[in-house]
Amino acid sequence: MQTCDLFDKYRDGEVNAAERKQYEMHLAACADCRTKTSLINNLAHVLKRDQVQMPSDLSFRIARKAFQQSKSWDALVIGLLRPAPALAVLALVLLLSSVLWLASDANHNAYSEYEALMDEADTINLESSISQIHNDSEFVDWLERQGHTQ
Repeated sequence: MQTCDLFDKYRDGEVNAAERKQYEMHLAACADCRTKTSLINNLAHVLKRDQVQMPSDLSFRIARKAFQQSKSWDALVIGLLRPAPALAVLALVLLLSSVLWLASDANHNAYSEYEALMDEADTINLESSISQIHNDSEFVDWLERQGHTQ
């Protein structure tokens, strides 16, 4: 290992006594290592003397921004793709479509019955039949003949 490679270990205090002595002897001969050591020592001195003050709530603001929920459409769609909301939306769609289908089927059946009654009324000549009815008993007899009473 070259002595210049000991720079980081020397600064971090990770060298044994023999390596320390070797590096300190190397500093006397190597201008690059002396310059690097001098710069690091000056930087460490400045940082210790003039402590850089960060705003106390900076970490809180960063965390709040990082975990802030987005209100965009893509976030909403992604949220709906989770299993629980997706199942709830699917159940709601199925329920709504079932209700609409049943309602349209009931309306269709009622409309069909109405149409059938109207067609039947068109085929019966009511004016001539009703003109022969003079009282309630004749009306009941007429209904029985038509098949409308049970």
